[in-house]
Amino acid sequence: MALFAALALASGLALATAPALARPSPDDQRLVAQSDLFLQAHPDLHMRLRGLDKLDKGELDGAIEDFREAARHSDKPAQAILAELHWTGRGVPRDRGLAYVWMDLAAERGYPLMVAKREQYWRELEPDERETALAHGEDFYDQFGDAVARPRLEVLMKRAKINFRRSRAHSAGVDGVNVLVGDKFHRIRGRLFHDEKFWTPEGYFAWQDDLGHGRGEGRVDVGEVEQLPGN
Repeated sequence: MALFAALALASGLALATAPALARPSPDDQRLVAQSDLFLQAHPDLHMRLRGLDKLDKGELDGAIEDFREAARHSDKPAQAILAELHWTGRGVPRDRGLAYVWMDLAAERGYPLMVAKREQYWRELEPDERETALAHGEDFYDQFGDAVARPRLEVLMKRAKINFRRSRAHSAGVDGVNVLVGDKFHRIRGRLFHDEKFWTPEGYFAWQDDLGHGRGEGRVDVGEVEQLPGN
């Protein structure tokens, strides 16, 4: 899909990559984004990546469930993916009015790529499809809008921060942090791992906004999606 390719080139909203991470070491940055702790605390990214993996395998029902779960945790790319799936009828009944609602949600923060796609959708809708969009919009914002979706993510991020600070494996502070990636532990600089843009809602959402508006510092490829224990 054209939107998928465009998003894959957008720094902070890449569909097959993690958001851009801070310098200095690309390898350490990649380990942060691949770590079990990061993904457990960020179901927005984790479920989006799982959904993309299933989409690539043709497991459409499972992919859509994962994208919806990512969307429940304020993931704008996942909402845009759902919009495209409904717009084209891939894995779901074709419903362009509903697709517009999803893209309107994706554009909620004013990210240029999402806003442009939303406006394109609206121009192409038939009158009855616009009525469908307007009829469903309020209910969808009540479930997936930032006013309710961000707090869901904030709870998990705050809980994870408390838990890993209490854990011996992650209590080394600035000297180093042991992170589990797949089935292997890696040690990275604690100062990077504990950067507020990974673990505080204020820092994380501000970072997303910078990236969504094209003010990021590039991309880091996450690689293969890892299955977390218990999932």
